[in-house]
Amino acid sequence: MMNLSSQHTLMFLGLTLSILPILTAWDFALLPAFIKGLFWLMVPLWFAVHLSMALANETRLFLVPVATVLIPGALYYRRPSG
Repeated sequence: MMNLSSQHTLMFLGLTLSILPILTAWDFALLPAFIKGLFWLMVPLWFAVHLSMALANETRLFLVPVATVLIPGALYYRRPSG
């Protein structure tokens, strides 16, 4: 409960994640199956475990899903349709 009510935690988490989740979700269907599978396997579980069991002010805890899923998903080249 403390992680979700702390303004510092939400600000630090927002600064750590930046716009990467938005860029990854943009045209999510065009990502390769490997990145989509990693996303559904790692990101929800990682965030749930770390938000419930650790102090999320240490946003370095969230750098593993950022580095393994969100950055490759945001940078993946999507061919324009048409």
